[in-house]
Amino acid sequence: MARVAARLSVEWILILALGAVASMPAFAAPITVSSYTISTPTEVSYPDDTGTQLTDGAFGSTNIFSAPAAVPWVGWLNTNAIVMTFNFASPQTINSVSIDFLYETSGTFVFLPDSAVIGGQTFTIPSNAIPDPSTGFITFTLSGLTTSSIQVELDKANSGFHELIDEVTFDGSPATSGVPEPATLPLIGTALLGLTGLAKRFRK
Repeated sequence: MARVAARLSVEWILILALGAVASMPAFAAPITVSSYTISTPTEVSYPDDTGTQLTDGAFGSTNIFSAPAAVPWVGWLNTNAIVMTFNFASPQTINSVSIDFLYETSGTFVFLPDSAVIGGQTFTIPSNAIPDPSTGFITFTLSGLTTSSIQVELDKANSGFHELIDEVTFDGSPATSGVPEPATLPLIGTALLGLTGLAKRFRK
């Protein structure tokens, strides 16, 4: 790539550089969820008591028979489709969604879903996505979805099993229009000065 760029004319370098500055998104970072709703009734033993358990940063363990350890988990039993909707204070460009699952089949019969539909994109979840028994995040990469609200659906073909999650996180950046913000204008000027020197080098 470096060799190809070196052969470009100064004019094309200017266009590419200015385009990059004008449409440069914010760095990807965790996105704060303002609220969420769970459309599918939860299991009596693993409710979302506070309405924030999926975004409060509290994690459960594999020992769900201990009351304190069970508290962070939100669960469903004998459920084929689990539907949740997460809301943001302003439009966000979402790069990925990560969900922390419990997977423990020998004593508690907690299984992973077979698939997920997130923002309209469907993902297959391998049965060995995390070790059994353990807890762990499974990350779903999205293709630049920009929205202020996103639906997450977890599906399992066979019922009769528990499904437990304790955290859902989002990674991305605030949505931008692609028009340079006032703060980016000095950057454009700096880029032009740098490219002027680069043009002189190319002409030697």
